[in-house]
Amino acid sequence: MNRYPLWVIAGLLWLPAACLAQITTERHVVSASGDQLTGGFLDLTFTLGEWTTGPLQPSGSSLTANLGFHQADLMVSDLEEWLDLGLPALYPNPFNQEIILSNPAHRTGTLQILDPQGHLVVTRQLLPQSAPETIWMGTLPAGAYIVRFSDHQHQTSSSLTILKQ
Repeated sequence: MNRYPLWVIAGLLWLPAACLAQITTERHVVSASGDQLTGGFLDLTFTLGEWTTGPLQPSGSSLTANLGFHQADLMVSDLEEWLDLGLPALYPNPFNQEIILSNPAHRTGTLQILDPQGHLVVTRQLLPQSAPETIWMGTLPAGAYIVRFSDHQHQTSSSLTILKQ
C-alpha cells in the first residue's frame, strides 16, 4: 500500500474546495442584456433575467452547472420625486414651430434637444435668473425629439414632439 505524506492528502482535499469556493463566490457582470459566451469547454447563451443550465466538460468529465446572472439594482422613482427636482419646462408639447422654455425652479444646468438620429439640434445654458425663452424650431422636420437636462447632480431625459400641418 502506498503511503502519502499528510500534506499531500490535505492538499488534494483542499484544492477542489478552494476552486469551488472561487467559482461560487466571485461575481462578474458579463452583460447587461444577454450575450453568447464561448471559450474552452463552455458555450453559453442567455438573456437578462434567465437562469441557464449547461453541461461543462472539463478534461473529459461531464458536469452540469447552474449559472445565474447579476443584475444591477434598479432605481425606481415616482412622479412626485421627479416634480421635486424642479426641472425646466418646455411647452406646448406637441408643437408646430416654436416652443417656450421656462425655468420656474431657477435651476442651473444645460438643456439639449436631440433629433431622432441623436444629433444635437438645440443647446441652452440655464441660469437661475433665466427668463422664459421662445425657441424657433420651424425648420426641423416633424418627429419625436429627445430633451436632456443635466446639472451637477442629475441628468434626466424626456420627449418632445414636433407636428407639421
